[in-house]
Amino acid sequence: MAKNNNQGIQKLLDYWEPPDNIKEPIGCIATTFTFDSSFFEEQCLTRFVKMESDAFSDGPAYLIEREEKFSALKCASVLVDANHCRGKRSLRWDLLPFKSNHGVLHAKISLLYWVNYVRIIIGSANLTEDGYRKNQEVFGVVDFYQDSEAPYDFLTQTLEYLSLLIEQSQYDIQSTAVDRYREFITLVTKNSRSWNKEKKFNKKKDVAIHPIFTHQNSNDLLNQVKKVWYEYATRPPKWAYINSPFFDPPNAENKPAKKIWEILNQRGNAEVQYNIIAEDDKAVENKLVLLCSRKFRLRT
Repeated sequence: MAKNNNQGIQKLLDYWEPPDNIKEPIGCIATTFTFDSSFFEEQCLTRFVKMESDAFSDGPAYLIEREEKFSALKCASVLVDANHCRGKRSLRWDLLPFKSNHGVLHAKISLLYWVNYVRIIIGSANLTEDGYRKNQEVFGVVDFYQDSEAPYDFLTQTLEYLSLLIEQSQYDIQSTAVDRYREFITLVTKNSRSWNKEKKFNKKKDVAIHPIFTHQNSNDLLNQVKKVWYEYATRPPKWAYINSPFFDPPNAENKPAKKIWEILNQRGNAEVQYNIIAEDDKAVENKLVLLCSRKFRLRT
């Protein structure tokens, strides 16, 4: 499985592979809305444990190696929205349904832990063939290790959110699978604590990165965005780029869009660019999807 070093066209699956010179895998947790169990096991987990044999050419040797490496993991859990929690199960990894009266699980987070190395992937792609290989998706990757420059708060906030999700789910919280999930988060938290590195933020040189999560008890997303913005800036932003395939229907008040304008600069120019999905009526079965861009300007 050769890596593509061109960061501009890097494949999301490549980030399930360990970096060079990293030792054995410890475990992983992933969350997703829709799920393909075969894709997760055959494409994601095999990369994570760095399989040496090939499923098509090595036959029994591949099955033996996979069994040995999967069984050595402390945890391999996937938290899936209950409406889409289906597919084959495995004795070597846990499929956990998330069910809540406060909405669906739409977060797509992968936390990968090798010895002395943690990787977090947050993006729009579900753990499916389409999500990873066909759709237009966005994702961000942050790595943590002893000398990492990544902000340690990013890791702790992600761990706290993953812990919160399992507690808010109506799944059987007394199950062995949930115990593995909890114990793994505790293990990552404990083993990475010494990596916490105080670093003064330089507004002229550094780029701030923050995970922003929503749940039943959190502030809404855009209020959190506004709060984070003013931790680093004294003036409001002048522009925003928004990519989404989903919007409220035209006859309903679009409260998020209104809130975005309230966050932006109110004196002088401000711009919002929406990148939206449009279907071509002439496409066969409406399968042709085009990406459209629309700009709106506010002048005062």
